[in-house]
Amino acid sequence: MQSLMNQLAELAAIDIELDELHAVGTPCAGGRVLVCAVTNELLNSLVFQHPTAASLAPDRVPSELDADSIHPSALNLLVGPFEPAARRSARQRLQLSLLAAAITVLVLITIGLTRRAEHARSTLALAQGCLNSMNDFKIDHL
Repeated sequence: MQSLMNQLAELAAIDIELDELHAVGTPCAGGRVLVCAVTNELLNSLVFQHPTAASLAPDRVPSELDADSIHPSALNLLVGPFEPAARRSARQRLQLSLLAAAITVLVLITIGLTRRAEHARSTLALAQGCLNSMNDFKIDHL
């Protein structure tokens, strides 16, 4: 554990602005968060070298971190502004499809409710006509 603390101390001495880092994190036991970060410059270089890469994550979580329950894929760095274009467009297509389906369902519900309301109006008009006829019949035959 001491070697990890020494490594962290060395990393803390590196002069990097936070806006120069791209970081991802995932919650782990004990209310802690496991974070993986890389400089934007390095990540841009990796994305440029491997434009078809679907994910970029560590191959393992260091055992010193006591985070055995965390799968390394939870620390995929290709998210947000670095999300692959193919994945982004697939997600957008799925969202548009779901939106279109929701709009279609709402239109069909509206049409159905409108037809029910029109049927209720016509049934009411028919019932009122029958009632008026019955009242006219009673008055005429009394």
